[in-house]
Order: sequence, then structure tokens, then C-alpha cells
Amino acid sequence: MAGRDDFEARLRRLEQKAATQDAETLTAPNARQANTKKSTKAPLNPGMGNRLAIVLGFIALIGIALLAAWQFRQSPFQIVPTQLKDSLVSAEGWLSGSAPDPAETGPADPRVATRLQTHQGWSFESPGVANRGFDPLIMGDVTTGFDPALEVLAPQEFTVFEANSECRVRIPSQGDIVHNIRLESGNSKTQAHAFSTAAMAKALIGHIEGITSGHSGNYKIGSMADGQMSKIDVVITDTSGPVYLVLQDFAARTIWNLHLGEGVNLAHVVLIGETPAVAGLPEGAGLEALRISDFVERFEFGSNDKIEPCMVAPWRVPREDWLGLQKAKGGNQLFENQMYSYNAGARAFAAWYAEALAGWTPFENLVAVNQTAHVLAGPVPSTPVPYTPLQTRKAHILNTDHLVIGEDALRSLHDTTLEAAIGGSVAMLDPAPLQLGGQEQ
Repeated sequence: MAGRDDFEARLRRLEQKAATQDAETLTAPNARQANTKKSTKAPLNPGMGNRLAIVLGFIALIGIALLAAWQFRQSPFQIVPTQLKDSLVSAEGWLSGSAPDPAETGPADPRVATRLQTHQGWSFESPGVANRGFDPLIMGDVTTGFDPALEVLAPQEFTVFEANSECRVRIPSQGDIVHNIRLESGNSKTQAHAFSTAAMAKALIGHIEGITSGHSGNYKIGSMADGQMSKIDVVITDTSGPVYLVLQDFAARTIWNLHLGEGVNLAHVVLIGETPAVAGLPEGAGLEALRISDFVERFEFGSNDKIEPCMVAPWRVPREDWLGLQKAKGGNQLFENQMYSYNAGARAFAAWYAEALAGWTPFENLVAVNQTAHVLAGPVPSTPVPYTPLQTRKAHILNTDHLVIGEDALRSLHDTTLEAAIGGSVAMLDPAPLQLGGQEQ
């Protein structure tokens, strides 16, 4: 019994630790699966069982439908169309310009194929380059030496630095030119993984449940804390003054790879995200970071979209070309709720930002897209900017519990931690059946 007690005590400690740090959990929605243990009760008559199953199924469906309808009506962020329209009218004035007309660029232009309009705005597939005007640019237009085959590699080295816990950032100096890059996430995945101990504990508990419920030792979907980091190239070309760069993602783990054009003076970089990192930071440039989850408990639709002292959540303002906004204006209630959250959250973020940066707004020289792998901050250069691959650089990363490179290292860390928690081999969780009296038990 001592071995079992030790295992249960370790497991309880894992569960308690996961519960206290649940805000950083990264487990997949389908990580928990039903127990597959067979029932020992005698089966019903087959015909009767089928009929009963059908009746119960209909009853369950009706019940689910009624419950869903009631919950939707009781939703605390349910809105009426007039509220949505009012919020959109006041928000539309925040941004100028519009997406280019495809007829003007011509469907034969291969650059157009790198852009995709989504429910949450434009996404750019590599080698497409996100930019302020949403023009169909590619990396060959702004850089030289870019090799897409190297995009998945991780930095040569990471240096950890601490987050700014004061919910404030350095105020731009007189003459600084503020540039804002804001997106949901990057779409160029690297071999680097950064995640919390709480996320790993949750994953391991899910793995234990999977094995002990009959899943024969294989990792389930979502059983490893992923935390895979994306790389986003930022090509900076503005030479009109010292650049104050604010890099923001929704709650992703992004490595911002900076490429400075000739004559660019990068004065300061602010990172806003979950576990952001930056590579290519020039000597003398300032650096600070705010971790969203340090100030915002839950970052999702209908939550944390009100003005608060530390509303460090970079929502984006819906544009007329968003497919989600078009559906909302067409009466789709789901998208009405989403667009309402985007607008309300963007206002709250703008209020915090203006106070933290002494009057600057988050719309100065803004590039705001759904997803991308490359961004241009400034005008298209007359001479392409030399590209430096990420794997040749050192990166600064916001403090994190675990940082591993490669899938093998990720699996090894989880296995080692799991074995320490159970006090031995993973096989102990799913022992071979005992033979008692000639019968398998």
C-alpha cells in the first residue's frame, strides 16, 4: 500500500499545483475522455435496448437544446443589434483606409494568393508580408536572402528576462515614432516550446487518466503541454525618427525576429503577450515585456473587455472587410456577440494604453492582422533589407517555467516528470493482469 499511497500523494500534489495555476493551462478542449471500463451488469433485451436507447436519445437531445437556449438567453454578454451598431459606428472612426480592391491588384498577381480574408480579418501566408495598407507584398519585395526552408528552426540561444510587473511601460521620448504590430498569433511554427509547470501538470494528469482508463500507454491528444512558439519576422524601415516598437499578440508564444533597414534607429521594444521573445535586438535598444495573464485572468469573448486599470489585452477593432463583421451585420447572433467583444475589448485596451504611454494610442502606425509570419513596419524599402535567419541569432525570452527545443526534448521532459510523480516506470500505471487460480484478474 505504501507505493500506492506515495503515487496518490504525488498525484494530489500535481492536481493541487495545476488548480492554483489554472490560468496558464494549455490543455486541448478534448483532452478529457470518457472512462471506457466495461459494465458488469447483465445486458437488456436487444430489441428493448435499441428502442430505449432511441427514446433516451431523443429526450437527451431535447434537454440539451432547451438548456442551450436557456443559457444563451441568460448569457451576461448577450447584446441586441442596436447596441452592436452603436459600438461599430463609434469604433469605425479609429482606423483609416480600407483593404485593397482585388480588381485593382488583379487576380493574376501571385502575391494576392498569400492573403486570405477571415472572420477576424486578413491573414498572410508565408512568404506574404502583413503591412499597414494590407497590400499583397511578399518577402522578396522587402528583404533579400530569405530562405523559407529555415523558418521552423529555433534561435541559437535564449536569454531569460523578467516581466514588468507594474503594468506600466517606458513612456516614448520626444521625437520617438511609435509603431504597433498587433495580431492573434503567428502561423510559422518553430521547434521551441515554452510552457508553465501548471500546464504540464494538467497534461500529465490527463495522460494518467488516459492510461488507467484503458488507453494502453499512448499519449492522448492534448496530453503534452505544447506551448509551441511561432516566429514572426518584423522588417523595420522607418527612418523618420527613433522607432518605439510595440509588439502584441493575443495570448500566443511568439519569437519576434527583427530585421532593421539601413538608417533605422530602434530605440525601444515593448512585448505584450503570454511568453514572448525577441531576436535581433540591436545594442542600446530598450526592452520590456508585459505578460497578459499576469493582469488578465481570462482572455476570451465576453470576458475582460471592460475598462480596468491593467487591461493589458490587445483586442483589435473589427474592420468593414472582416467576414465576421459582415455576418454580424447580417443578423448572425454568434458573430454579433464576438464583434461586440472585440469592440468593447479594443476600447478597454486603448484606455489602458493611452494612460500607460502618456497619451499615445495603440493605433499609431498600426499593422493589425489575424495571422502572419512576416510584418513590415514602415514603407516598402527601395533597397531590400538583408534577412538574418533565426537559428543564427540569440533571443531574449520572458521568464517561463519550461523551455525546450524539439519534439524529443518535449517528450523526454514529460516522461521524466511523470515517472517522478508516480515513483517509477510509466508501465506501473497499466500493469499486466494478474493470474489467480488459472483465471485472469
